[in-house]
Amino acid sequence: MSSPKRANILFLMADQWHNLDFGYRGHRVVKTPNLDKLAAQSIDFTHSYAQNAFCLPSRACMLTGQYVRTHRQYGFTGLFGEDTPCLPELLQQNGYHTFHVGKFHCNPLAGRMGFDEFVPTLPEDMWQATDPDINYLKWSREQGIGYPNDQVHGDYRTIAPPEPLALGGKTLDMYGTSCIPLDKSIERYTSDQAVSFVERDHDKPFYVSVSFDRPHGPWTPSPEDVDLYDPAAIPLPEPPGEAELAKLPAHLAHYISTYSVGLQKIGEQGMRKVLSLYYALITRVDAEIGRILDALERTGQADNTIVVFCTDHGDMAGHLGLFDKYSNRLYHDDIIRTPLLLKVPGEAQPSGQIHHNVELIDIFPTLCELTGISTGTLPLDGKSLLARSHAAETPGSGTAFSESYGLKTVIKDGWKLIHYVNHNEGELYDLGTDAREYHNLYTDPACRAKRIELLQELVCFFTTTPSEKRQANIRTLFDDSDMVARGAMGKLFKWDKGIVEGDGFWQSFQDGYKLTVIPFDNVCRLDRLDADNPADGLVWNYAPVQDEGRLEAMLGRLVDYLSGKIRPISLMTGGREGQENMMFCRGFGLC
Repeated sequence: MSSPKRANILFLMADQWHNLDFGYRGHRVVKTPNLDKLAAQSIDFTHSYAQNAFCLPSRACMLTGQYVRTHRQYGFTGLFGEDTPCLPELLQQNGYHTFHVGKFHCNPLAGRMGFDEFVPTLPEDMWQATDPDINYLKWSREQGIGYPNDQVHGDYRTIAPPEPLALGGKTLDMYGTSCIPLDKSIERYTSDQAVSFVERDHDKPFYVSVSFDRPHGPWTPSPEDVDLYDPAAIPLPEPPGEAELAKLPAHLAHYISTYSVGLQKIGEQGMRKVLSLYYALITRVDAEIGRILDALERTGQADNTIVVFCTDHGDMAGHLGLFDKYSNRLYHDDIIRTPLLLKVPGEAQPSGQIHHNVELIDIFPTLCELTGISTGTLPLDGKSLLARSHAAETPGSGTAFSESYGLKTVIKDGWKLIHYVNHNEGELYDLGTDAREYHNLYTDPACRAKRIELLQELVCFFTTTPSEKRQANIRTLFDDSDMVARGAMGKLFKWDKGIVEGDGFWQSFQDGYKLTVIPFDNVCRLDRLDADNPADGLVWNYAPVQDEGRLEAMLGRLVDYLSGKIRPISLMTGGREGQENMMFCRGFGLC
């Protein structure tokens, strides 16, 4: 008897969509009827986080199941290591017919993408089309709308600029009414290709990756969609006041007051107009997703298809009085928190909301578990979502991480720390009482214990857990009661400066103080050179002290050091914006 056919997979992704801009999330204006219907049939992970705030690194994390610190792809160029896992490639090797249409934007995977058919829409992806006659470039030119056009984003000139939008005393690029009709739009092309594939006869299970280029800019809806939303009816989030601005890092306060598409520059009327264009693209993408889901139903494949919907990152979408994504300079939830829906086929499919913190790297192992594909030998950082799909947690419980090369972010149990590498500024938010992240508590003395706790989480994040045998050996080194070892690491010979790497633990020395961190045992101890019992020969005598200010400073220094140990494959570079991104990465050990 033949074995049952594995479930198909439909992976739906959009680019730059705020996690609250959905009907099913209670937005007062935005209309997303098709995703609302999908959400009602799915597990809705309400606290899902991207591992980077920019397109390519975030997509790289999803495709590899690894944190950025692991695959080291902080930018747009270079090649992944040969041993780096790749989800579509693994599915292809396990008998899936793999198909992609839309924005891929992960060229460092090069020939290891793993798609039997690849239909690109983004200019940088065109060279990887599996059929040179099937892609958005060739189709657009055949339709007489040209390429690149005013619905395609990238660093190049469009041959068909949109009808200009004048706001704040200037004409904004990439905003306005597209010259392309709906039936020839990039969204319709993407869904047409996906629907056509779904409607074929399939003799193998399929993995269909559908990646919509928008609502990322250009914010140029087709003429049929441009008036879907009345700007005057769009509510605006309350902007931060002077007291809140004063507590923000200087660069963030600067953006809020000077950014070209910010409330201070284009005013409330201008922001509402920009959001009307953004929301129109959201509703258009939702409609095209509906066409693909209808094709699954029409062909009788819905009951044997796993459906995933997510985005690679968010958008400020008016929050803090800002619009756009800020290219790894801003790690508020508006940017790094994402929608994530998982529909599992079968009569007893689970649904409802899960409020535990999860990460986009968790999608890879989840799909493998659902399809019976082993990941035991793969170096994955992600964990299956299924183990958390029935738990009832407090919103925001658990831990998640997101990072650029110069900003390290940890979200744990309703708190968020954004650590700026080699800088004195930072951000700390109590998300339980300040979900919009307007009240930065980074310098609040009453929150020092929380900052210390979250810095320890970052040290843990950068530390590989050693084997059980090595853990036992490390414990012996620090056991002052052991008469044989005599607490070998308690009194150090020679190691009186810098940082000791213990392959499972860390020690840092500065100004007569010693910090010891043993992540696997949750040990974080500060000692001071005993002035009343000076050094005996070459052996330093330390005694434990309680000094939270010193402890916080030395933990921050250790995180800076660990951040600098990562040798990136590439970094965000190019132009003035690239230089601004890199300003957060200066210092010892950082490129």
